Amino acid sequence: MIKPLNMAGITVIQSIIPIVGGIACETYLIHESGEQMKFGPLPVPSTKQDAQGYGSAITYACRYALCSICGVTGEDDDDAEKAVDRPSPVKPLFVNTNNQVDALIKKASQELQGGEAVIKEFLYSKKAWPEGIKTVRELDAKIVNRLLAPEVWEQITSFAKENEI
Repeated sequence: MIKPLNMAGITVIQSIIPIVGGIACETYLIHESGEQMKFGPLPVPSTKQDAQGYGSAITYACRYALCSICGVTGEDDDDAEKAVDRPSPVKPLFVNTNNQVDALIKKASQELQGGEAVIKEFLYSKKAWPEGIKTVRELDAKIVNRLLAPEVWEQITSFAKENEI
């Protein structure tokens, strides 16, 4: 995941912050142009209050934060469940709901002159528009949730102003 980001001129920096009972991870994406984005902090409890427990929490926080930001799934990791010999829980599918998309479209219509077109252009400019997708309504729930996050929405509105869209 780091290699494609680096090839796009993006550096990843993750800072670990101690919190009561665990750690928190802040992730920074810094483009060679100087533009940067901060995500987090993502708090993760340490199941054991020793070096191994904190090391595990740090590893998970960094990996899951970056996967979430990039909208990708990590390697299959059963958290050593196979060693315990219990059945794996059934994971629900993460699907887009009309409410999320409706909220994004409504917000875009109310706050941006170009509405959905601004969102599409913003994602294209970041090389983040998914292949095969034609409209904002078809976007994955993770992308829609990320676009609605205050720090990303601020970037979208700045993008619209800068590009006079």
